[in-house]
Order: sequence, then C-alpha cells, then structure tokens
Amino acid sequence: MRSLTALSSLLIFLTSVTHADELFDLRRAVETDNARAVHALIQSGKVTVNTRLLAPGMNPPGMPILGLAAREGSVNVADYLIRAKADLDLKNTYGETPLMLAALFNDQGTGDGDPTVQYTKHEKIARQLMQSGADLQNAGSPGDYDALTYSTFYSHIRITRALLDRGAPVNSFAVDRKSRVPTALMIAAMNGDRASVQLLLDPGAAKCLQDGWGHDAAYMAKKNDHLDLLPLVECPNP
Repeated sequence: MRSLTALSSLLIFLTSVTHADELFDLRRAVETDNARAVHALIQSGKVTVNTRLLAPGMNPPGMPILGLAAREGSVNVADYLIRAKADLDLKNTYGETPLMLAALFNDQGTGDGDPTVQYTKHEKIARQLMQSGADLQNAGSPGDYDALTYSTFYSHIRITRALLDRGAPVNSFAVDRKSRVPTALMIAAMNGDRASVQLLLDPGAAKCLQDGWGHDAAYMAKKNDHLDLLPLVECPNP
C-alpha cells in the first residue's frame, strides 16, 4: 500500500511539474506573440483557448490568455485566439476584459493624436475585438469600469473614438446622476485632455454626473489645475 501511495504522489507531482512547464511555455509564447507555438500547445489538448495564467500581483483565477495578448499587444496571438473562438469577454482577477486591457495599454513612442499614424498593436487588437462582438460595457463588472474609461486614462483618443463609433455608452454605468467610479469625462478632465473631453461631450457625456466621492468633471479639472477646461465641463445645474 505504501508503495502505491508513493507512486501516486510521484505521478501527481510529475503531472503538476509538466503542467507548470506548459503554462510557462504558453505565457512565453503569448508574450512574444508566437501564435504558432500557442496553436501547438492548444492542439496538444493540454491547454485551451481560455486557459488562465497567473501574472505578478494577480491572484487566482488569473489572466485569460486573450487578456494577456491584449495587454502585451500580441497581435498575432490575439488574432488566432479570436478566430479560435476564445471567450472575448473572459475577465481577469480584477474584472478586466481583453478589450479593456487593449484600450488601457499602448505601444511606446506612438502618437495617438496623429491621424497619419498607422494603427498601433493595441489599437489593432481593440478594433478586432470590437468587430468580433466583444462587450463594450463590461457587463457585470465589480468595479464599474469599462473600455471607454480605460481608453481615457492615457488619452488613447483613437481607441476612444473607435469605441464611441461602435456605440459604447458614454456615461458608463451611471444611474440618477451618480457613478460609483469616475466616468470617462471625469478622467479626461483630470488629465487635461481637451481633445478627449470634446470627443466625449459630442455624444452626450453628462457634465453633472458625480462619482462615489461626490466629484464631477469640473472638480477633477480644478483639482488638477486644468482651469481652461472648466467652460467645457462645468455642470450647468449643480
């Protein structure tokens, strides 16, 4: 009996080590945008298009590989996973979808405001996710952030415009002039991002919305010394 128990434990250990090696290989393939290697691992049956990976600072269940591809700007891997029918809206530990991560991160050294610049890697992924039917609002999110608010954090105006063109709700999850978290307009005002502010106002971003701390877009602009934005964002009926 002891020998059988020892053998069983050894097999479990070897299986876990093998699986850990496969997950390491999978993560490396995603991060290096090696779609062929990702395909081979999935074809082996040992991982799936929706396998999750643990990343630094991320608790279980971790990051789905499509989310990792979106974060890393791995265009080829993202394209393969989307065509292979990965879950487009599978969230990571923090409730972030692949579209949110593509909207938040961006390539270094590119000009979001320059219409002559070709699509960045992250913008390509964001557009492909949208075209493939990814949820624009992050339904069921515990934090009430969505791709539109994420795109304004670092003034990724081209992704913001693409989201609005697709019909992303400009006031996110707001109800009765309240939003649990800052809206895209509040974030743009906080950043002093006039172009994004104007872009968001056109489809009806609400100036009088307040976040969970009672702050509106005008407060964000004042607090961060962007007084030039006040005529654009002040609530007309405080």
